Amino acid sequence: MRRSAPRDGAVRQVSATTTAPAVDVVDDANWKEAGRAAARVGDEVITLRELVAAVKEVIRKQGGKPGQLSREEQNTIAKYVLASLIERTLLIQEAKHQLKDEKQITRLQDAADKYWRDEELSPLLRQNFAEDETQLKRKLEEAGRSLDAMKHTFRQEFLAHVFMQQKLSGKIAVGLPEMLEYYNKHVNDKENLRSAAIVWREILVDKARHASPAEARAKIDALLLRLRKGEDFAALAAAESEGPSRIKADGGLMETAPGSYIVAEVNQAIESLPLNAASDVIEGPSSFHIVRVESRRAGGPASFAELQDKIRRVLQAEKTEHERRALLATIRKKTFITTIFDGTESDPRQISR
Repeated sequence: MRRSAPRDGAVRQVSATTTAPAVDVVDDANWKEAGRAAARVGDEVITLRELVAAVKEVIRKQGGKPGQLSREEQNTIAKYVLASLIERTLLIQEAKHQLKDEKQITRLQDAADKYWRDEELSPLLRQNFAEDETQLKRKLEEAGRSLDAMKHTFRQEFLAHVFMQQKLSGKIAVGLPEMLEYYNKHVNDKENLRSAAIVWREILVDKARHASPAEARAKIDALLLRLRKGEDFAALAAAESEGPSRIKADGGLMETAPGSYIVAEVNQAIESLPLNAASDVIEGPSSFHIVRVESRRAGGPASFAELQDKIRRVLQAEKTEHERRALLATIRKKTFITTIFDGTESDPRQISR
């Protein structure tokens, strides 16, 4: 629960020579300590109880337990969690300041609650083997968690996220010139180099599955005839191929490096066949094959076409982070912030955000 700060603005700080409190200093019986301020953000207070609950939730999601961590480890997590809570509070305060119209805030809150019911509640019910919300609430309470607190946290995060997206809208678009500039700068980066590859499909008939090689040959000849009459290669491979089930299910599709397939005769065929043309029957030591090559890629840097979606995501992420930092810096300049970790190694201001 967030509350207004005391009028005198007093928030207990920890000096540089004082050890920052570990998050396990609060237990369910210590309500006075739980109500102490962990941070003041403008005219709002984030209580130590809120911080502890958020830290415990982070540790739980990572598969750990607070009691398994050292005081130093808990404080490290608390530093990052508190920085996140402060950031969220700043965004919500700015949203309320800019939107002003209470109806807009109410609509956003209603949207958050609807999303919570539609997308978040059902997984929680399944994860906790609860039949309804009442049972879920009871089970969470038994585990020291609060459904109401989780819903409140989700609503706050939703509001902060939507406001941030609105503020960044129009500022993170990525144009073709900057994508090409990025491509030319990074084209020879290790992760953008591609080995040569052939994408192809195969219909395989295994001699060992038939009474005789002649019987296996008769089957592959019949399949080739069906292809020549116009049947779809992928569909026929999925229905009739005797190769590995995973490849068969994908219509015989494979991507291999030149010369890497186990049957030498098949390697020769897929390196020389015209694209999208079915081969004649190819006989290997233990099987018969029909293949069709869909594409070949030379080794070397990936093309711009191959990388453009990745480049767009990278540049959008960079712009988003830049604009996010700029927005938060602007809000911070006009907001008084202090925390119980000020001046210690756990000072959230040390985090580059």
